[in-house]
Amino acid sequence: MNFARLLLFGAIAYLVWRMLNPPLRRSDDRQRRAAPPDYEPMARCVQCGTHMPVASLSAGGRCRRCS
Repeated sequence: MNFARLLLFGAIAYLVWRMLNPPLRRSDDRQRRAAPPDYEPMARCVQCGTHMPVASLSAGGRCRRCS
C-alpha cells in the first residue's frame, strides 16, 4: 500500500512539474511557425501580359513560354 501511494505521489509530482516547465522544443516550433514567408513581387510579361513572380521572368521581362 505504501508503494502504491509513493507511485501515485510521484506521478502527481511529475504531472505538476511538466505543467510548470514546458519543454524547450515548443519555443523552437513557435519560432519556425511565427515568421510567415514573404510575398514575391509580381510583374507582367512584356510579350503575353501574364502576371508572374519577378524571379521567374527572364532579364528581358519575358516568361518562359515567350522567351
